[in-house]
Amino acid sequence: MTPSVAIFDDRIEFMNPGAFPIGTTPDEFRRRPHSLPINEKIAGALFKGGKAEGWGRGILNMYTYCKDAGLPEPEYDIVTHFVCLTIRFKKPLAPYLTGKGVSDGQNEELNEGYRGCHPRCAIL
Repeated sequence: MTPSVAIFDDRIEFMNPGAFPIGTTPDEFRRRPHSLPINEKIAGALFKGGKAEGWGRGILNMYTYCKDAGLPEPEYDIVTHFVCLTIRFKKPLAPYLTGKGVSDGQNEELNEGYRGCHPRCAIL
């Protein structure tokens, strides 16, 4: 099983193999961030190597980044052996991807909507 990313006109979806600990929901992580790494050695190596900011903070960070960018709250869907994270865009992508080009007004409007966003949300 491998992670996947799907980009739609109105959202982006990340599918990641795995699951939340039994009986745990994204809302619980949001209220009380915690971590339960499946492989503590790998988790520790990623943390020490600077590839993970901190254990148990990712879900809380996603809510914060979306709020800071003026986006709706992220949506989590748990399906067998996968967790799906959906982030909805402020505006549909179609007008910017039609091949007709983006007018100066559209370009400025798009850029204005993303100024001040957290760098990780700037593409949304």
